[in-house]
Amino acid sequence: MTEGSRISQGRTDIGRWAVWENEGVRYAAAVNTSEENRQMTIPLGITGYRAQLLYGDTRSVLDGQSDGLTINLGPMQALMYRITPFENMMSEAMALAVQASGLSADAQWTSRMNQLEVKLNEIRDHLIGADPDPAAAVQTAIQTLHKVEQLSNWADQNGSGTSKPDMLAAIERLRAYLGPIAASYTQSELYIGNGQLVGQEELNELSFTLRNGAQTALQNVRVTLKFPEAFGLEPETRTVTQLGSGQSIMETFSFRIAEPLLQKSYRLQAVIEFEYSNKQGVPITTDTFIYTPYTDLLTAKREPDVIMANKGGSYPFTLNVKNNVPRSLQVGFEPVLSSSGMNVQLPSPLLLQGNQQATVNGTVYLPMSVTDGVYTATIQVKADGKIVQSIPLQVRVDKNKLTNPGFEQVNAQGTGPAGWLMRKGSWVQDAVYAGQYAVSLQPDAANSWNVINSDLIAIEPGTKYVWKGWAKNGASAGNVSIGLRQVRENGSSTISYTWKEIHSASDWTYYELEIMPASTAKYLQVYLKSDTNVNGTAWFDDLYVGEIANN
Repeated sequence: MTEGSRISQGRTDIGRWAVWENEGVRYAAAVNTSEENRQMTIPLGITGYRAQLLYGDTRSVLDGQSDGLTINLGPMQALMYRITPFENMMSEAMALAVQASGLSADAQWTSRMNQLEVKLNEIRDHLIGADPDPAAAVQTAIQTLHKVEQLSNWADQNGSGTSKPDMLAAIERLRAYLGPIAASYTQSELYIGNGQLVGQEELNELSFTLRNGAQTALQNVRVTLKFPEAFGLEPETRTVTQLGSGQSIMETFSFRIAEPLLQKSYRLQAVIEFEYSNKQGVPITTDTFIYTPYTDLLTAKREPDVIMANKGGSYPFTLNVKNNVPRSLQVGFEPVLSSSGMNVQLPSPLLLQGNQQATVNGTVYLPMSVTDGVYTATIQVKADGKIVQSIPLQVRVDKNKLTNPGFEQVNAQGTGPAGWLMRKGSWVQDAVYAGQYAVSLQPDAANSWNVINSDLIAIEPGTKYVWKGWAKNGASAGNVSIGLRQVRENGSSTISYTWKEIHSASDWTYYELEIMPASTAKYLQVYLKSDTNVNGTAWFDDLYVGEIANN
């Protein structure tokens, strides 16, 4: 605990315990220092409580009448509980009753609310002081619930306007405060098989037990299991006509979670409704809940996230598959193609042992005639013949071999466009053909090599290439041109330059330049040039270098 004050602690022959308090809520921790299963009782210094496990295991909430919390501990196990005293619940219920009495000016409403406030205070008095009486607190809670039912019927018949829903909501909250105290003779517990929930159509089993510790029977027992909304499941209800004193029932709820889920833990709640046989006509509602870990049956991830392609051909990818349960799974893969012209080869089925993972390979095939665009498919992953996950597969085809062709991406230094050597050129926004940025060259009569050039572009031997792009020329004299430089395998030796002249005094104009590189060329580079005679600015944007299919 980082906040709150420690109010008690102790040591036994099997371990240690301590209790802290922070803003009226208590926290109890226990450690079993032995190598055997043990039971420990922690004195809480209060009478009546609701205990929620915060750390150390997966267990349902506990309601108790006594002043001690009795828990079972495994070898070397540590547990921490959040303890909400019944006394606090009654104080909150009293404050609610005072507030709710103002919801209606009707004399019967305010009178009945005042009576409820008195009974709630009486319950609290039974729980505090030097000689608390939990049995009297339970009996008074049952009597108070009877008054709550009468008030609910009255509000339903006589309430009106916008205040009626608020009146009924306040009554429902009062039931929730009183229920755990009135039902504290019973002990209920939830237990999830295998200690965790498993999704993707795996069978889950949740066990519910209810023991009647009262001196009288329970009748019209109704247990409703409520699922988190993410499960997409309707509540399940079981009924028992009667449960005698000292008797127990156990119910098993079986269910499947269809879709993969995001959270690592989910709350399962069992709502318990019954009547004491000697207090017929007074329905009592309480609940128990459990936070239980969740895992998908199988997880599969694709790498890379997006396959980048610049021409037709084959492109590999990997699938990382993990079995999250102890039993073996037969894992299979099936493609669902959304885009025509693309084929996907997936790995053969495999037997994946319990709690093991594997990496398998797949391949995307694109026809040589593929055009620029985004191509999609879906990989359906199956476990034991059932589809448990659908993985999107995206291929982005951009035949432009030029890095940052529109000058929109900034370099690592933040000084200019990535993929370009600017020299004395400018990265500008004053004149652009598309996007937000372009590059420009200013007149420089003293600079005979006034150029901007791209990074090296690897090329295929025997393949024809085309440069395309847009230029704007503000000069009426001199020569502005765009060229392709052919470079040898060492990346530095020039074979030749091929230039395309830009029209003088022209607005944005589209240009193309085709070349068949020499057999010794391994790279191309784009060059943007302004000679020493120009008298105006030249701009360049939205460039392209790509292969031309051989006929």
